[in-house]
Formats: sequence, structure tokens, C-alpha cells
Amino acid sequence: MRTFVFKLTDYLDIDTDAYVEAFVNTPLTEVDANRLYPTILMCPGGGYSFTSNREAEPVALRYLGAGYNVFVLRYSTVSTSDKHYPTQLLEVCGAMHIIRANCLEWHTKPNALVVMGYSAGGHLASMCATMYNEQIVLDKIGDDCRPDGAILCYPVISSDPAIAHMGSMNNLSGCEGEDHTNLSTDLRVDSNTPPCYIWHCSDDQTVPVENSLRYATQLARYGVPFEMKIYPYGGHGGSLHNEIVVSEDNPLAIRVENQGWLDESIAFLKKIGLKITYDNK
Repeated sequence: MRTFVFKLTDYLDIDTDAYVEAFVNTPLTEVDANRLYPTILMCPGGGYSFTSNREAEPVALRYLGAGYNVFVLRYSTVSTSDKHYPTQLLEVCGAMHIIRANCLEWHTKPNALVVMGYSAGGHLASMCATMYNEQIVLDKIGDDCRPDGAILCYPVISSDPAIAHMGSMNNLSGCEGEDHTNLSTDLRVDSNTPPCYIWHCSDDQTVPVENSLRYATQLARYGVPFEMKIYPYGGHGGSLHNEIVVSEDNPLAIRVENQGWLDESIAFLKKIGLKITYDNK
């Protein structure tokens, strides 16, 4: 494995301080020195206020061990930047573009690139999955930003006040008390939206499970393959739901029965063809 960090501005002419932490497999020379790996672009959560470390490296290493390269996007949040939407959309799509453009150097399969996110990071990932062809993306980044798959973990999806996490919407937009309908990604789903694995907890009081249900309903409407797991308990922000990511003051967040989501997400990616192959196709 090798790790490195790059700024988006090292490759793109956009106004941002966002950067990416890379966890990249080193090909085994006795197997295939030129092997390309399926890859995950990971967006930690944090309400667009910060990016959570609990939803970054500990999970990235699990996917790395399963044969996926992982790039963690540290996108603009209110604690790090004064920039608002559409900057974050350009950042996630820009990271997609950069990874594809450097696929041979970083041993990534350009046609097996997954966007993943948790909570507000799930909203950002779902924007990438549904808004990759917005005109501003085409103008500033290019037309190669569509992910091949998506993994959404207890995602913020809707701006409907009945179920929205308004803090995320306000932080992203920079405006309170306004109509954020254009940021509801369930309304952006179409037949070209990539296949998706979704998981959520039905007792989530921070981001209601209806967010995931609405997104899944739209995927079904347009015939997009998806798999969804709803756990009865676990609240919000569980990440791996194990001792690694849970503090002593919240031991109930350790949910052994919820820990299977990661293996299930990998199985889903393999079902849709996003896996290691011997011919690199």
C-alpha cells in the first residue's frame, strides 16, 4: 500500500482548498504488476460543517484490504471554507475526473469508480451520482465525472423540511430559510443514475430514514439496480458500528448486528461488475 495527499488545484483550475487522501494498493508483482483496482471515492459526513475522521481512514482500510483503492475527499465545509454550493459539486466531480485521468499511475480501473458518502457526505456522493452532467460541471471539469456505482450510508437526500437535515442544507447553500429543492437529489435521479447500495437505521433521529427510502423509490422508478439495508437500531453516524469508531460516552453505538453492511456493499459492487479482474477490463 502507498498513501499520498493531493490538492484538487494541483490538477484543476477551480477555486478550492479541498484535498484528497489516497490509499492505493501496490500491485503484487508475482500476480500482476500492472493490475488495476476498482476504486472508491469516499466523502465523510459532518453536516457540511466538517469532515469526520470516523468515516474516513478506518473504513478506507477495510475496503483497501478487500481489493479497492480508496480516495478520501476532504471537501469544503463551513469550518474550513467560506465557499458554498456549487463548489462542493465541482470538488467531488473534479476528484472523479482526476482519479480517472491518473488511472495508470495510481493503478485504478477507470470504468470501476464508485462514489461513497455518509450523512452529508452521502448527499455529496448522491449529487455526484445525479448531477455529474450539470452544465457547470461540464464547463469547469468535463464530461467524465459520472461514477460507475454508489454507496450511500445514512445519507442526507431531501430538502423537504418534513425529513431534511436542515443544518446540512443551510451549510451547503449558505442560506437559511430558503427553498433548497434544487439540492434534493432524489428529484435528480434518472435512468442514467449509477447502481447504488444504501444503508440506514430506522431509528435515526438526525437524518430520518425517509431520505434513503425516497432515493430508493426513485431508483426503482427508473429501473436503476440498487440494494438497501435498513437496520432497526443504531441511530445516526454509526460508521463501522464497532469499537474503533465509537467513543466511551456512546457505547450503545456498537451494534454487532449492523456491522455486516460493509461486506454487503462489497458483494453488491461485485454483482454489478465493480471488482478485481485478471484482464483489467
